[in-house]
Amino acid sequence: MPTTRSADKAQKSATSSSREPGRSHCGGELTVVGNDARSFLKQCINEADMPTPVCPRPEKGVFKMPSNNDDNYGHSLTDTITNGLKTLVQSFPREKHIAFGSKHGQRIPLQLGVPGCQCVGSPSIIATLPLYPVLPVIAGATWWDISIFVDVNTAETDDPIAKSRSSHAATLQHIEESANCMMVAQGRLFVFAIGVYGRLARIYRFDRAGIMASPAFEYAEHPEILHEFLWRFLNPFEYGCIVVGSDPTIRELTDGEYSWAHGGVRQYEKDEERDGKFIERQDVCRWFSFRNGEGRRIEYLGYKIVSASVDHVFGRGVVVWKALSKGEKRVIIKDVWRSVSKPSEMSLYDDVQAYYQQMQADDWEGDIPLLRVPGLALMARGESLGEAEERLRRPGPRATRTGPAILTDMSHRDLGLPTGHQTMTARLIGKDDWRDHEKDHDRLVIETVGTPLTHFGRTKGLVEAFRDAILGHKYAFEAGVIHGDVSERNIVLNRETTADVKGFLHDLANGFNWKRFLQSRGWTNDIESWIQFVETGKGIVSEDGEQAGRRRGAPRPKDEPAPGNDCAHRTGTYEFCSVNSLQEEATGSPPRSGWVRDESDDLEAFYWVLVWVLISLRLSTIRHNLGQVELRTLFPAHPQHRAAFNVKLRWLKANNIRVVQERQLNTLLNEFRALCYRNVIGFASDAQPRVPLTHDAVLEIFNQALETEGWPELPPKPEDKSVQRTAGGTRVESQAQVQRDQEQTLIPRAQVHARDDGGKRQTRRARMASNV
Repeated sequence: MPTTRSADKAQKSATSSSREPGRSHCGGELTVVGNDARSFLKQCINEADMPTPVCPRPEKGVFKMPSNNDDNYGHSLTDTITNGLKTLVQSFPREKHIAFGSKHGQRIPLQLGVPGCQCVGSPSIIATLPLYPVLPVIAGATWWDISIFVDVNTAETDDPIAKSRSSHAATLQHIEESANCMMVAQGRLFVFAIGVYGRLARIYRFDRAGIMASPAFEYAEHPEILHEFLWRFLNPFEYGCIVVGSDPTIRELTDGEYSWAHGGVRQYEKDEERDGKFIERQDVCRWFSFRNGEGRRIEYLGYKIVSASVDHVFGRGVVVWKALSKGEKRVIIKDVWRSVSKPSEMSLYDDVQAYYQQMQADDWEGDIPLLRVPGLALMARGESLGEAEERLRRPGPRATRTGPAILTDMSHRDLGLPTGHQTMTARLIGKDDWRDHEKDHDRLVIETVGTPLTHFGRTKGLVEAFRDAILGHKYAFEAGVIHGDVSERNIVLNRETTADVKGFLHDLANGFNWKRFLQSRGWTNDIESWIQFVETGKGIVSEDGEQAGRRRGAPRPKDEPAPGNDCAHRTGTYEFCSVNSLQEEATGSPPRSGWVRDESDDLEAFYWVLVWVLISLRLSTIRHNLGQVELRTLFPAHPQHRAAFNVKLRWLKANNIRVVQERQLNTLLNEFRALCYRNVIGFASDAQPRVPLTHDAVLEIFNQALETEGWPELPPKPEDKSVQRTAGGTRVESQAQVQRDQEQTLIPRAQVHARDDGGKRQTRRARMASNV
């Protein structure tokens, strides 16, 4: 039995942690909530509407603790806790019953069927979702079946909060990995978990911003704490939730709905069917609910995960779905968590729409419909669930914006605790800059559906797709929006091969509105002012001048980028960074006074993406003494600022890539390279001054190339060699060796597709886990 001293020591440490919050290994905020475990429950989970059943009190106790001398103490302790948790829920009604099973740290992978998106958790104990008490939890449970998990450690000294966090980072990371798997699989807004450390335990609450932990408590002496917690956890305050933390705006499919989905999806996916998996398993598919302009809810069925960001629990949590409306129209749904201080992606799409609707206002009577901007994805609707939640609670009589009391203040009598579409860890610990740490939950419906660049047929079609995406980038820029993240994932082919637009650009998550940026500083928001700002760091002062600009020290609205942040420190996807961006990163200072990242950096990224596609599909011949090491540096998986800058600059100085029997494409590559090189800052001279990269210049060489006759009618075949022998004696590398090297380090992108000798597309897509 633990001594009072050990419990007091843990409690003292918990209180200290609350005063001095730390950070988890992935960057999330970490704090202990409350003076004891009961106050944690009061502040972090609503009371159930129904009275709590009486806590079981067996004669020998709920948790029959094993002896420390047991040779297999870890397994015995895990089994003891499993049996004790089973006892605690025996008094719950059948519809609230959950089954517990010991996993003893067995790995449970989260298999999404998306290349490069893998996550693994290793819980000690898992519990099923309610209404599934007969599921074989030990043998066959997946992360779609689990309601809560327990991480068991044998000693009190394993507690990652009571002791030095640096020495116990692995213990906390272990829990974070399982929490991440559950959040991604089930679309949870936040996740609860239990950590056991010998005879002490903590309850954890994970959201996308950080961790709230309860003070340590002796679970064997006080089983009523876990009993009360489980009862509240299984009786969510929010209608439509299965457990506390579930998202009430999503739901599972019935058997009939899943059968309907099969028929509706097949007409779209028959040509893309791989291994017969054109739709996810029934437990993976979900309905997404949106509120339309009239306040009514409409639903879309997400049937296939296209991509997912599963790096860690405190990331953006991006999951992109193919979906069907109830009218069987196919769309894309994007689920994402963004920093509260940054503008939403929806607002940038709205800015583009508003600009072009205003231009056509004279041609319409009444409301102007959504306009399709060529080369740019069309957002049908979007919803910032986090902002809506904040607006709902802001008028509360006790609500405050900062301070440690924010959590209890948010527990309004009529509303209860927040649903969870906006995180709240940073506000809990009293951060004045909580908006930079908290995240809002956004969801978008994109009407334009495309296919990956690597699915192109003829090279002319690939070039047409790039040309149209560049045109879309230009239209967005003229409306005031710089994309900020041109990559192979964000340029897609139009599925309709007969359409006028062959490709388009999507994903404005890293964009920013340069017109609003200028206007907020008292400068005119026209192109001349932007060019002057790019060159000198100052725009053209507007007529209102000081009155229109922000006075020093005035608060910054949450939907406006911080000064300089979104224009001077945006890199986009690192593999496709411009030379100017890399130069700043390598030297630690801008190439010259006043320089910021602008549209020219995005335009250069289009060039690097085109080169990347040709190399990754083995369609090109690399020349000019570029070997494997330099190729790895050209598209680095991890930041290598100076090396990448040197290699990319050397690449731009001479034509280094050629595609066999593709004269028009080779000419385009060379001209595009030359434009990018002349845009490099710091290497111009009086004889050859710098020429900024512009949309018109890039579109001109693309249009000239496409107007040239003689484009091959057949898709290109992979090359046998990636490095040819030149007059200088460059060594020849076998294609197999270079390809293996590319797969490991050169191009670690998730959507690389290879072709066999017949030109047939193949993929490295992992097989989905078989249904249990």
